Amino acid sequence: MGSPVVVVPPVRPTALLAHVLAHCAHPTTLIVCSSSTDFVRRCVDDACQEDDGDGGGDGVLHTASLLQVAVARHIRVAFVPTVAHLRGFLAALDLAASRVTAPPAADTLVSSGGAPPPARRGDHALVVYDFLRLHRDTSEWSSQGLSASAAVLVEAGWRTGLDVLVVDGGRPQMEGTETTGSTDVWDEKMPVLSTGPRRQLQKAGYPLRTERVKAVLARWFAFRESVKEEEVEVHSEETEEKVEKVRKAEKFETAATDDALTGPVEVERMKATDEANEDPVTFVEEAVQADAEGTGDGSLVEETIQVVEEKPQKTFVRDSEDEDDLSDEAMDT
Repeated sequence: MGSPVVVVPPVRPTALLAHVLAHCAHPTTLIVCSSSTDFVRRCVDDACQEDDGDGGGDGVLHTASLLQVAVARHIRVAFVPTVAHLRGFLAALDLAASRVTAPPAADTLVSSGGAPPPARRGDHALVVYDFLRLHRDTSEWSSQGLSASAAVLVEAGWRTGLDVLVVDGGRPQMEGTETTGSTDVWDEKMPVLSTGPRRQLQKAGYPLRTERVKAVLARWFAFRESVKEEEVEVHSEETEEKVEKVRKAEKFETAATDDALTGPVEVERMKATDEANEDPVTFVEEAVQADAEGTGDGSLVEETIQVVEEKPQKTFVRDSEDEDDLSDEAMDT
């Protein structure tokens, strides 16, 4: 069973391709919600902007390594220009019927005389690009239409066992304007009902309700701040390890300090005090005998006697009832 569907902020098409080639593996399926001509044109425009900016022209379209070429051969790519195409493709999605084959296993290459490649682990994902853009400016641009597509997408991810990732490219860039940020896409308002019911309500004079795009997506998807969150998890694990090391160091320093404060003289005095409390008479006799034989220094006897004198003596006090009984017996006699 696949993980919950995740929505990330809008990214550029070249950044999406770089992420798929770096972190995904077969049987990953990339669904582009546009025609192939439109998507290629957007990738070329994005690469040209990187050349004009500070990108340095080292994007995935400029230089492709042999590893990227090998991985791309085993990534399934589908172009869906309309909402109907998207829902139909997701409803009939079957990994076993794909024409994209899996990469050869290492034992197959060894038996044929080739060198085994290094093991590569990647995410098995179902990536949908421009999900919102496909619904915008259509009759399905509503909470009702977006929820219908989201339901089909969630069901496809559960059925295939792929991790679903929804990525949007932002609003279409108009002439003379700049591309809006990711928060503007999610904060955009959309009507609750589709075109048909909406027109009927307009004719009847009922007010039309709208809802934020993020509120609609939150019913089906989980939101994430970036395409990959492994770095955040690694940083959190490293922080916990550092805190544990600091705690162990503090415990070690505390134990070392206690040992330093408790020297051999103090240990001997504590031992003498304990023995005196257990059997003071025997201990005093042994100490006096040691001083008489010349093996003691006399200080231990004085300290022991002082401890014995300070030790509280047990006294027997009769109970008041016992005293009354004794007085009654005396009067009877």
